[in-house]
Amino acid sequence: MKDRNAVASLDNEQYKDILLFRTRLTQQALLKVMADNHLDALVYPSSAFPPAAIGKNQTSGNTNRLSAFSGFPAISVPAGFTPDGSSIIWFGTIGLIIAILASLLLNMALKEKARRQNINLQKQTS
Repeated sequence: MKDRNAVASLDNEQYKDILLFRTRLTQQALLKVMADNHLDALVYPSSAFPPAAIGKNQTSGNTNRLSAFSGFPAISVPAGFTPDGSSIIWFGTIGLIIAILASLLLNMALKEKARRQNINLQKQTS
């Protein structure tokens, strides 16, 4: 963090490298935790602060940055109400999307492999 804050300009390679390293490190850590614990998803509070009462403006600026720092997509879903019933509590999920994307990418790769094998087979029989 100190290295990032000491950078004079946001438009230089040192700053970009710091951000890239942070993203890669966060991704690797999340994937390791999920794999080590056989998890399909991580569920976490979307914000560190209690939600605003229904109909009131939510204070922003201190949301959980797990998705932003990792580069992994996440969604926030309603998870219930505060004890007094005045606010909806939101939780972010990360991981289900990673698993779905991984599955989609694997499926795409297998289809591409099959397509290429089919093309090669057609060339051999021509």
